[in-house]
Amino acid sequence: MRTTKSCTILFVSVVAICTLSLYILKPDQEISKTVTTKDLKMQPSSIAFYHAGWEFMKTKDPQTDQIPVNIKAKERKYVSGLPLKSDYNAKTGGVMPPVRYLEQEWTFLGPDNVAGRFLTLKSDIKNDDVILAGSASGGLWKSVNGGSTWIKITPANEVQSVTCLAQDTRTGKTETWYYGTGELTNTTDRKFSIFPRTLGFGDGIHKSEDNGDTWTHLPSTSGNTPGHLSSAFQGIWNIAVNPYDQNNDVVYVAGYGGILRSVDGGDSWSHVLGDPINKSYCTDIAIASNGIIYAALGTFSTNEQGLMSTVFGIWKSEDGINWASITPEGFPSQYRTINIEIAESNPNSLYVLTENPHQDPDPVLGFSNSIHTFWKASHLDTDNILWEDRTANIPGKGLGNIAIGAIDPPHGYNSIGGYAFTLKIHPQDEDFVFLGGTNLYGNTSGFSDSTFTKVYGGYPYDGDHANLHPDIHDVHVLPSSPASLFVATDGGIYNTMDCYADSTVWGWLSENMNTTQFYWVGIDHASSNDEFVVGGCQDNAVYYHDRYFPGQAWGTIMGGDGLTCIVADNKEYAVVSVYSGNIFSVTFNDDMDIENEIYQRPDIASDKDFSFFTTFSIDRVNNKTFYMAALNRILRKDDMAAAANDTSLVNIGWEWIENTGIMPDEVITSINTSVEPADIIYYGSNNGKMFRMENASTPNPVVTEITGCNFPTNGFIGYIEVDPTNANNIFVAFSNYNIQSLFHSDDAGATWTNISGNLEENQDGSGGGPSVRCIRMLNYEDGTGYFAATSAGLFSTYELNGDQTIWVQEGANIIGNTIIDHIDCRETDGWMVIATQGSGIYQTHFEPSGIDNNDIVTKFELQCPYPNPCKDKATVKFSIQEPSQIQLEIYDISGRKISSVEEGFYTRGEYQTEINTSDLQPGSYFLKLRAGDQQTNRKIIVM
Repeated sequence: MRTTKSCTILFVSVVAICTLSLYILKPDQEISKTVTTKDLKMQPSSIAFYHAGWEFMKTKDPQTDQIPVNIKAKERKYVSGLPLKSDYNAKTGGVMPPVRYLEQEWTFLGPDNVAGRFLTLKSDIKNDDVILAGSASGGLWKSVNGGSTWIKITPANEVQSVTCLAQDTRTGKTETWYYGTGELTNTTDRKFSIFPRTLGFGDGIHKSEDNGDTWTHLPSTSGNTPGHLSSAFQGIWNIAVNPYDQNNDVVYVAGYGGILRSVDGGDSWSHVLGDPINKSYCTDIAIASNGIIYAALGTFSTNEQGLMSTVFGIWKSEDGINWASITPEGFPSQYRTINIEIAESNPNSLYVLTENPHQDPDPVLGFSNSIHTFWKASHLDTDNILWEDRTANIPGKGLGNIAIGAIDPPHGYNSIGGYAFTLKIHPQDEDFVFLGGTNLYGNTSGFSDSTFTKVYGGYPYDGDHANLHPDIHDVHVLPSSPASLFVATDGGIYNTMDCYADSTVWGWLSENMNTTQFYWVGIDHASSNDEFVVGGCQDNAVYYHDRYFPGQAWGTIMGGDGLTCIVADNKEYAVVSVYSGNIFSVTFNDDMDIENEIYQRPDIASDKDFSFFTTFSIDRVNNKTFYMAALNRILRKDDMAAAANDTSLVNIGWEWIENTGIMPDEVITSINTSVEPADIIYYGSNNGKMFRMENASTPNPVVTEITGCNFPTNGFIGYIEVDPTNANNIFVAFSNYNIQSLFHSDDAGATWTNISGNLEENQDGSGGGPSVRCIRMLNYEDGTGYFAATSAGLFSTYELNGDQTIWVQEGANIIGNTIIDHIDCRETDGWMVIATQGSGIYQTHFEPSGIDNNDIVTKFELQCPYPNPCKDKATVKFSIQEPSQIQLEIYDISGRKISSVEEGFYTRGEYQTEINTSDLQPGSYFLKLRAGDQQTNRKIIVM
């Protein structure tokens, strides 16, 4: 991974320790105790500095300042009734519709060598080769060969958040599995946990009775209770199945607010532990090998008054109904996240890890500043439980830092505010304990002695640990192979065959697991028939790829949260970004390798001048002038093209545009430039204000507010689209729930028309309509397509009809209801790419609408093989534009030719052929189609 700027930050803090008493609690009892945390709440003025705060502003209902109740379930229900593009075609009465209405073939573009965040994994108790892995927003995956290859199990239209897995280990019941949904730590504000984000809101539990091949949603776990983040099933931390009750299917859930118990395999539930009013934000559950159940509840709650939960600490129960607190004296009085683990090899040993946020003024990295404690309890079978506070022996002694580029190994344990927060015990050794945060640590003394601590990977400080991706979410040791360790990280699934070795060698097991979470995707708008793309990923860097180079993996441009990415015409250069205005220019050589990578933010600006999300645009006419949003100002550079090749020009040509019309307490959220005529920029704010700036490149640009009188009050402008053929023709997407989402103006913003149409359940925007993140237009010979990226898939229309506009869903069986944050497209060849939150990047080519269906011009194309992955054979379709000598061949990932599928002289037209893959070793290959001087590739996977 290439980086050009790094920092080392040290957070130091202290914590007061208070004493808790031991007591017995039955489900109907409560404790009277009031603790306020109002002093810990984030101020609204700071919210734009944080990832979760940015997402919260994008999606909240502006009238209530809250995420609408149960919105994801409402959204899925409403969207399921919207027309599909294939349905629209079927309603034409047998008459072939215009080409523009035909169903598009959407295909996965990539990346296949990069995976997104995985939160949980577990192997089948009967067969170690069977592994299930759950992604934060990319669904559930299954492997039957020890992680060598994977198949996605979750359908495209289901909830894609998988937070925890549990198998019923009873004899005759091992085919039964459960998984929970709703990742709260990443989806609320990591610093204070009071701003839920809808991205990770769960909708209960799914159950499988065929060893994970198919799953059904348990209706009893739908998050349909009143209030924001109110149901335990909206955020599930853990699930445990009782293996000792042979008469009942007893399942426990550690959810938001407490512990729930089912005796009928999840058909019904009872709340057995927890404060029903001031609900614990974080909980955990574990069942010992002797049948005793243990639970943990955090003190933090998300109520408006800032009150702490009254039921917290560590609890023990013999029947799952009556609970006794075993919280020790000296245990912290406040903690947000908590994790407990029982040793499989000794049911009387328990470990506890806690995290509590610590205030820090840093607007960008302060969220990671936490205080951790680490405890061990022994002799759990007695009335005199021995508790030991072993915090002093974990790395950093409980005070963790972000540990980026740390120079003093082993740097302090850091969970990034409870985001990466993992505690696991080796199944055969109660003293072999794994601690996962930004880094993975292991200690063979149960952290009773810090000298036994080993760093397994994460943020590297030497070459031995450089290949384990940071941010550890789960650890799993294979029961039949105690040296084999699997880890779920922000970068996918990793495995080491010897966790006892002095030097750990990690293998990456996530090829073709399309779970990456893209915020943005950029392409070359002046090119044609190429597929060069640059994209920014959450927690996973900025990547680029050109599929015309067989065997070339997606390349890394830089690390961090990849955000806005723009490619200048003819790939002269690209500008990519991470948080807080940190931008880089990149140039490429003829082989599309990085030639120059230059940090471009000028010295006149710093992190505090920007929001978390970095948004910018370049002048599409001169390919030089660069505009970047900076809170309520705009930073302009006169020639980014020159600076992309000359480091001496980094600080040259920058100036602030102060007169933007945006108020000091507002933030610019979208900015875009014009083509015809040039030198106009449009920008909008988080409070629904919109402006047009003419002569934008001059010292005295003219600013006009064009906020529509029918715009939603305080709406978040997620994207502004400017017609490249007419700068007066503009579109705006508002991303909040419960407001009208899409508006159009053909007179430079003098008047606006609501074009949300059927994307709203109710005409005023309320109801289950999705959050609309982006709107793009694609001009054809005699028509225009309009495309809306939403929190529930991609929608299109070719006829704008005000609030009666009919939007149809694109790629329902491929893209499904995946969150889409951004779209890019170009008119030269109709190529469109979409950036999804959890399924990577998808692409298609739209046919020009002016072509008669009876005389469709065949284009040069190689379609994706089907099925893919395949075992013995696959079918592939291809087409050529002109009579040509063609070759269709198979190559391995190193570019070596394996075999020829088809060759000879072919006339213009479409063709289909079968590929025999029975002699190929399992793995990834490329199909290469050549016709004259044209060539293209598709990836094929052999199981």
